[in-house]
Amino acid sequence: MRPHLHLRLIDYVLWSVTPILQIGILWAMCARGLHRKYPWFALYTLVQIFGDGVLYLLRSSYNAYFWGYWASILISALISGAVLYEVARTPFRSDVAPPRRAAFWFVSLLSLMIALIVVWVGVVVWREVNSFHLIARKGYALASAIFLAEREVRLAQCGLMLLLLFFARRLGVKYGDLAVGIILGFGMYTIASLLTGVAMSHTGISHTAMRWVKSLAYVLACLIWLAYALTAKVKKEPVPSRL
Repeated sequence: MRPHLHLRLIDYVLWSVTPILQIGILWAMCARGLHRKYPWFALYTLVQIFGDGVLYLLRSSYNAYFWGYWASILISALISGAVLYEVARTPFRSDVAPPRRAAFWFVSLLSLMIALIVVWVGVVVWREVNSFHLIARKGYALASAIFLAEREVRLAQCGLMLLLLFFARRLGVKYGDLAVGIILGFGMYTIASLLTGVAMSHTGISHTAMRWVKSLAYVLACLIWLAYALTAKVKKEPVPSRL
């Protein structure tokens, strides 16, 4: 949710539903031991729970809310990048090594995709740094840089979703694994964010309605994560013999 002090009832409803779902996700992961296999996603969920509460407390001050919002976006982007790495290496953490050919194409295409995203973001940042308006407004320049970093991570997660879904069977990853659910939720939320961003660039479309659509997309992502956290198969560790 972007910094906006004129909130309506639906904003508060969406704002309260999200942390409730995330508390359920974290509980399910800890109860089933999934937090040990996906510690970065567990940390991401924990940060999101407390982040929403902090922003709610800061809502009465525009400056505090503005900087608190962009600080939460930066922290979320950094942890999301770690989640991206965590999910990407999932096929290589199993007892059975994936086929070399499938692993080669998966890693190569993922690396190429991330490189292209980094180059694209670098070009945009260079263009904006040389803009007089951004130099004159340092706060806006910092917020813009954080936004681009967050967008870079989201695009990489969306690309990883497509690659993982395509290579899942070849890499020995089951569609019911939590890794698939994690990246599926992030990917769907990224697609919704991109579509709402394009829609808000056209005149006549309510920014408030698009903000609600984006929030609903994140609620859907949380529902996906909760469903996977409750149903994903957990590999049982062998019990050591006492003999």
